Amino acid sequence: MTLKRAAKITGLDIQVVKADKQYFVTARDQRQEDIAYVSGGNLKTILGILVEQVYAINRQSAMERASWACELCGSRYNLQCHHKIHRSMGRRDDRPEALQVLCSDCHERHHRGK
Repeated sequence: MTLKRAAKITGLDIQVVKADKQYFVTARDQRQEDIAYVSGGNLKTILGILVEQVYAINRQSAMERASWACELCGSRYNLQCHHKIHRSMGRRDDRPEALQVLCSDCHERHHRGK
C-alpha cells in the first residue's frame, strides 16, 4: 500500500511522521479532524491497517445513513456494504458515499446481474 493509494481509497488526508524507526500515520477529514491513527515499523503495512480502520468506520456510517436497512428492499437482516465501484475492478473507493447498504439477497442478485 502506498501513501497515494491510501489517500485515494479513503478520500482522506493521510499524514505520516517518522520518529526513530516508527511511523505514525493519521487519517484526517476536510476539517482536519483525526479519523484514524496507526503506528508501527513498516509503512506499507500500517497504511493497509489504516485503510481497513477507515473502511470499518465508513461501513458503520453507511449503515447509519441507511437506518440499518437494505437500500433496495428495506430488509434489516444480513446487511452488507456494497461498493458501488466494484473492488474487483481495481478501483477501490471506501468513502461512505461510495458504499450502498444491501441485504445479502439483494447484494447477490446485484452481482449476478438480476
